[in-house]
Amino acid sequence: MNGEADNAHAPAAAQAPIKRTGLICIVVPIGHDRHQHLSDPFFMPFLDHLMDSLNEHGYAITITRANSSENPNWLAELADTNKCDGLLVIGQSDQFEQIEKVAAYYQPMVVWGAHVDNQKHCSVGCDNILGGEMAIQHLLANDVRSIALMGNDQAIEVAQRFIGAERAAAASDAKLQRLTVHFAREEMKDEIARHLDKVGDNLDGIFAASDLIAITAMEWLHQHGKHIPNDVCVIGFDDLPISARVQPPLTSVRQDIARGAAAMIDKLLARIGGTDAPSLVMKPTLVIRESTRAQ
Repeated sequence: MNGEADNAHAPAAAQAPIKRTGLICIVVPIGHDRHQHLSDPFFMPFLDHLMDSLNEHGYAITITRANSSENPNWLAELADTNKCDGLLVIGQSDQFEQIEKVAAYYQPMVVWGAHVDNQKHCSVGCDNILGGEMAIQHLLANDVRSIALMGNDQAIEVAQRFIGAERAAAASDAKLQRLTVHFAREEMKDEIARHLDKVGDNLDGIFAASDLIAITAMEWLHQHGKHIPNDVCVIGFDDLPISARVQPPLTSVRQDIARGAAAMIDKLLARIGGTDAPSLVMKPTLVIRESTRAQ
């Protein structure tokens, strides 16, 4: 998908939400990344936007991490109108099928994440495939030809970003290799070090599935005498505030987190009121900074 769209027919006028419990549950599934914390730089601004908006609408909030390896029925247990009025799920992790099963019978749920054709659940997120394409196209324009894709493609969002990357590189002479790196900080540093100890001398580009992965890779490059971007160009994903503050400032694919959070709230309130609000796929933008050379 190369653009931005609501992926359903236009909904009917929304009814006012009926507050039964006055409670909205925000849940972060961590099936693919069991050690990722809510203090992650991605989650914190996202949760701030959601909590502020829900508070303005008079809802109380609970926030939880859901480890599917400990409780495979985590979502079904939360999808209970006697427990909460609705669910906001931040990320699909490796739980796409579980979310689909619950969405078949539970209406008041909106998910941040990827969208695929004919999915049942309402999702809000960016076009990850397009984001991956944009990143690799920029690296190719920087004359980069040996590129590491860093992330954990068990998560559907990451898998889509890598699909886009490989699609963009298909007609070039560039070589791409997927290197598994988790989002959790305690795992990420050692994983990146192991990978780059093996292949770092043969790379001239890195496309990371998150800004934090990209920044951690840049730390390794600095420590090993690599100049960014002359030796290695680096691109992240998300465009978190920290991206502009590191040295060199990080080129990143921007997801509009504030807009996405607002859309999630609007769609959840519509669904609580009985309206079948459609998914939203937002167009990403590439923010070019000094970790790559300008086109």
